[in-house]
Amino acid sequence: RANRAKSSFLSNMSHEIRTPMNAIVGIIAIAKGHENEPEKVKEYLSKIDTSSRVLLGIINEVLDMSAIESSKITLAAEMFSFTAVVDSITAIYEGQCRTKGVSFVVYNTMISDAVIGDKLRVNQILMNLVSNAFKFTDCGGTIVMAFGETIRSENSVTVNLTVSDSGCGMSAEMMSRLFKPFEQENPDTVQKYGGSGLGLSITKNLIDLMHGTITVQS
Repeated sequence: RANRAKSSFLSNMSHEIRTPMNAIVGIIAIAKGHENEPEKVKEYLSKIDTSSRVLLGIINEVLDMSAIESSKITLAAEMFSFTAVVDSITAIYEGQCRTKGVSFVVYNTMISDAVIGDKLRVNQILMNLVSNAFKFTDCGGTIVMAFGETIRSENSVTVNLTVSDSGCGMSAEMMSRLFKPFEQENPDTVQKYGGSGLGLSITKNLIDLMHGTITVQS
């Protein structure tokens, strides 16, 4: 089953990587014919930038999964503001949700905002969860992100984070394999929404490294 999943993943990835790569190559070729039109060149550069970021995101997920499977990821321990991380995610998705016609709501019940941990990985976890909610929520829907302290001791704090949406949901069978690498609900999901099928597996592994837990309801 693992081998079949990896074969399916490689097939999907060839499509996922070629799509932004072809866009980049094609737009560069078009831009070369408009070198004396700054506005057009600026527009083409913007499109190249977007496609490059999509491609980089896919490559980073593959590399992260490889590092996780070979136990090469270590967590940083630095002071950071949990609220500031959430605010940065909100800044990215509020505008996109507004354009799509989706409500984006955030509830913050943190008592003490300063925590010590891996800011980059916390941000990565949040991005994966919110981007999935955004991807599968149609116009008129709602995404809610809520976070706050649940347990505090002398040396640690447990933060409970919930990302919920009014999207299409998923089958019980899909929920049973949701956090496994290379998994997608079905080929139609890949064609319609894209994605590597690695985001939630990476999220689960990072949360395990933080001695946390992740659960799903649909």
